[in-house]
Amino acid sequence: MKKFFSILTILCLCLSFGMLAACGGGTKNDDKTQDTEYTITAQSEDCSFDGIPAQAKEGDKISFTVSVSDSLKTVEKVMANDTECTFADGKYSFTMPSAKVTVKAVFTSGAALVFSDVPAGSWYYDAVAYVSENGLMNGVDAGTFDPNGTLTRAMVWTILARLEGVDTEGGASWYAKAQAWAMESGVSDGEDPMGAITREQLVTMLWRYSGAPGVEFLLTAPDAGKISSWAMDAMRWAVSEGIIEGDETGAVNPTGSATRAEAAAIFMRFAEGLEK
Repeated sequence: MKKFFSILTILCLCLSFGMLAACGGGTKNDDKTQDTEYTITAQSEDCSFDGIPAQAKEGDKISFTVSVSDSLKTVEKVMANDTECTFADGKYSFTMPSAKVTVKAVFTSGAALVFSDVPAGSWYYDAVAYVSENGLMNGVDAGTFDPNGTLTRAMVWTILARLEGVDTEGGASWYAKAQAWAMESGVSDGEDPMGAITREQLVTMLWRYSGAPGVEFLLTAPDAGKISSWAMDAMRWAVSEGIIEGDETGAVNPTGSATRAEAAAIFMRFAEGLEK
């Protein structure tokens, strides 16, 4: 009888240990846990990073600043492996993956670097870099682009004249040669050179420069009724070509003035369209 109970006890113990093993109890799980930390390496040539830890866990948000040691260089973007870091409120950030990360700054070059009021990461940075590097727009002063400044009619004549290859230097005024070209080519009547240009006036000059093409395009902007009759064909063309973009509501704001930053973006899209 004792032998029977001994065997029964052994069987119960075996079953108990088997059930514990099946449920994961009584053994240690050797799988990788969420506590694993991965190495972060910052490549700091010509710049320094502040706020990047040596290690981080998967899912951690890493936020940091970048300081450039070379005054002739400007950060265009920062990469975390093959992913571009997000830029907001003066800081770059990325979410830590389940792998080691190398952070590296990518620098841009060209005339836009001299503009202290064109910060890296701003929505107009690439556009200002483009128009500067291609000689279409200059600064309003040494080191100043004035992105929020008002675009004048004379500025538009000068940009289009440069795009056409006209030498705009050496006239009676900084815009005199461009003004003469604009009138001769039929782009503008040459009046009110220092007046602020509206968005519909701007696209009309671009449209005329392009040969006044006709397009079959339904303009659905909520403020389409505010477009002047003389600018309707030009605005329809500009929107269809992606030269003018509406705001978050789709409005094109035809009678609103254009800033220099907006002009840079418009002229970049326009010039790139000419290259196709």
